[in-house]
Amino acid sequence: MADQILTKKYSGNCHCGLFRFTFEHAELQEASECNCSICTRNGYIFSAPLAPESVEVTRGEGQLKEYRFGKKEYGHSFCPHCGTSIWCQGEDKKLQLNLRTLQDFDMESLKINQDDWLSVKPPYEAPTSFPELPASTQTSNELVVYHGTCHCQRTRLSIRCKPLETLKLMSCNCSLCSRNGDLWIYPPKGDVAIAGEESLVGYAFLSDRCLHTFCGNCGNSLFGRVLDEDICPVNVRCFVDIESKLAGLERQFYNGKAKAPTYVLKD
Repeated sequence: MADQILTKKYSGNCHCGLFRFTFEHAELQEASECNCSICTRNGYIFSAPLAPESVEVTRGEGQLKEYRFGKKEYGHSFCPHCGTSIWCQGEDKKLQLNLRTLQDFDMESLKINQDDWLSVKPPYEAPTSFPELPASTQTSNELVVYHGTCHCQRTRLSIRCKPLETLKLMSCNCSLCSRNGDLWIYPPKGDVAIAGEESLVGYAFLSDRCLHTFCGNCGNSLFGRVLDEDICPVNVRCFVDIESKLAGLERQFYNGKAKAPTYVLKD
């Protein structure tokens, strides 16, 4: 008798809970991470391709927004309310789930395989114009200017900070940052200039004094609006040409998951 393959039921959701799904699969042990322009921005940790009928949507059917670009071969679906990237669907209709969205799942246990699509696909062409920064109030002579953009380029940023190679990117495991794979730096507000703000969506998590912002067209996580402090947290994943540099930058872990209040998915 052939050995039976034991399966496990997994559940996932966007952060706000608008969209929820379940699927059964042999215990997940491996996943893939891609370095192309869209996957880097979304911080995807992908499952193997799954037949769409094997994934049951339990809430929010038809609520996701889809983003396509280039040859339109792949649809990248995200929650229009909180910005969580849920899955990518190819022309064969198979789904690659973003495993960051799974509930009570140990991401650290996965073997992550690296997919080098950056060298295969035509290069991503970043915009050529960015907002102008005002004069800096900082006295450091080590500051440099970086540019960032959401993938569809409706929102563009100019950021003045120390060279990324000298900084530690903040990697937080809270329920929101872990879903996006956000990697933060914290320049003063005066050192961040933003163009195309009309395309942004703000999502309040924990406090309405701090909004997580993402592009309402392509879903990319960009920066945080902090009302009570002179900082503008910026997600380095949106930086131009970051795809080839990200792996070599130092990260600092922050255990946001342990901070109150505990994330609870509301019915």
